[in-house]
Amino acid sequence: MGKKDINVDSLSRVLASLGSIGGVAGGMLTDREGNTVTHQLPSDIDTSICESAVATLYGSSEQILDWAKQGDILSVMIEAERGKILISNALDLNLIIITRADVNLGLLRVSLRKVSNQIASIVLGKPVEIEKPVVEIPTPMPEVEAKPPTAKIPEVRPKMEEIPLPAFPEIPKEIEIPTDPARRADLAFDIYKSIFLSLSIGASKVSGVAPARGMLKRYLPLDECAEFLNGVSIQKDATLDFKTLKANADKIPADKREREIKENFGKIITSLVNGYGSVMGYTPLKGMTRKEIKLVTDGYGKAMKKLGILETIPPELR
Repeated sequence: MGKKDINVDSLSRVLASLGSIGGVAGGMLTDREGNTVTHQLPSDIDTSICESAVATLYGSSEQILDWAKQGDILSVMIEAERGKILISNALDLNLIIITRADVNLGLLRVSLRKVSNQIASIVLGKPVEIEKPVVEIPTPMPEVEAKPPTAKIPEVRPKMEEIPLPAFPEIPKEIEIPTDPARRADLAFDIYKSIFLSLSIGASKVSGVAPARGMLKRYLPLDECAEFLNGVSIQKDATLDFKTLKANADKIPADKREREIKENFGKIITSLVNGYGSVMGYTPLKGMTRKEIKLVTDGYGKAMKKLGILETIPPELR
């Protein structure tokens, strides 16, 4: 979902309404891929640093809840020395609230549920009356005439589209290294494709497919591999359009093709490993890619050594 699909001004006003709660330092809304839709954050906070991390954390929490059979995720809370961070589900957006240590957590939770429903209504294009949350008052309130309760916004919790993990190719058990330059290049391409898919599947297992797709967009080295990636789109399942990528590779002269495939794929995989690892941690990433990488090395191991492919991929994937 892009920003053009929703009323960002209304979302900003809903987000700003949380600022009336004591102890709230700011908030932001991101989509499932980690892109900021709008934010109300202090100027010294860099949103680009936390976008992918938030999407990964939320996606990982969903994976854990699914594994533990605990139902749909409602919210995630991180407690720290100086305050708390709350991440809440608002339809297909993530609502992130940063607080100080003195926040009234009970009041914030009540307001957060209401605001999440308002955001969901805005995303669905429904009219919403944006009210400020109830502000904590330290002294007793004077008696006032009771008023009938206002109508509650119905909670909107439609099920998100589930995107399956990428399909992993069948890896041959015995490989002969061709002598023909074009066929050697084809073999190198197939090996790198399987390594890329191992990485993509691992990232999707850790964070969920949508956050993995968002990180792929962020960390794909488009400038360094401009010709190789020319016209190559990112697929919904966090992979690349390998048909176009192969066509680009086939345009390279046969005597240079293998070398350029190794150079470009080496840059792509190294950039993604470093990007994914910095967001979700290298150890979880390595653990989640282990099964597929083992299949690759068991089948292609000798060919990877002879073709010099092992030298072009990060140690985290070996």
